[in-house]
Amino acid sequence: MVTGAVSPEGRTYFSWTTEHVTGETVVEFLKKLLRYWPGKLRVIWDNAPVHRSNAVKSWLSTSDVQQRLRLEALPPYAPELNPAEALWSWLKQRRANLAFKDGLALRLWLEEKTQWLKRQRGFVTQLMKSSPLY
Repeated sequence: MVTGAVSPEGRTYFSWTTEHVTGETVVEFLKKLLRYWPGKLRVIWDNAPVHRSNAVKSWLSTSDVQQRLRLEALPPYAPELNPAEALWSWLKQRRANLAFKDGLALRLWLEEKTQWLKRQRGFVTQLMKSSPLY
């Protein structure tokens, strides 16, 4: 599973896990994100049940986190509002009709594409502009 974040300036951050996404893995992703990007962050995400889990709520309630991180949930069933959705859509289009022999091959392909995206801030910004929230 790949989880990612995108800034309005086209900066990207991706995290990988072979585990099922749980509240704990979401917390680990957010911790990594806070280490990767200094300063205050605003995260816009969908209203997935895992984002509302007890593990996430508990971690978000700490004062250190509240000083740096602001979360905004998108309305249910509104992926078109998510600025990062165009990025995921672009990746899915590139993956169409490709067959991977195993999870490792898929991960290597995704790592290659996400590394390319990290160097293409202008392209990422153009993708993000398709969202009304941009």
